[in-house]
Amino acid sequence: MSVSLLYSKTHIPQLRPSFVSRSSLLNRLLAAVRQPNQVVLLSGSAGFGKTTLLTEISNQVKIPVAWVSLDEGDNDSVQFWSYVVTAIERTNAHFGQSVRALFQTPQIVPEENIPTFLINDLDQLQEDLVLILDDYHLIQNPAIHKAVSFLLDHLPARLHPIISTRIDPPWPLARLRARNQLVEIRAADLRFNL
Repeated sequence: MSVSLLYSKTHIPQLRPSFVSRSSLLNRLLAAVRQPNQVVLLSGSAGFGKTTLLTEISNQVKIPVAWVSLDEGDNDSVQFWSYVVTAIERTNAHFGQSVRALFQTPQIVPEENIPTFLINDLDQLQEDLVLILDDYHLIQNPAIHKAVSFLLDHLPARLHPIISTRIDPPWPLARLRARNQLVEIRAADLRFNL
């Protein structure tokens, strides 16, 4: 099964010359990325600077960053995961061979198999990797939510996911909090102060 991808969706956006650096938030994100098994959830309304903050950390962090700018068209599981794999391949050309092979089979891909193959490929990474999923609130497909939740439950130690959204995804966030795996940056944190 093949999908058509827009590769610019896997490019890290450029910072505007007049952007305002958010050093305290940037430090929180950098601290989270340094810890294994941490999931960062960046949640706030439109215009709160989520994408700008993610772009800033992408430029500051010392490890590779795989970026996916999501939109409404990414609610197909194969397309969603193809973007994730493509973004990771931009940082590591040898990544994702088993997932790519799964996508190229003539049979319909069982959606529940995709995250297992991806986790196995991620487990082979030799260096840490930040995976940014920007605008995750546009994903409505329950199968994708379930698969991403599975990925977060079986998070490879070298993967550092950062998810930006306007609303909380339907994942077991309470379980991630209880395990001390969730770093949350919310609207109150994103608001400017004096």
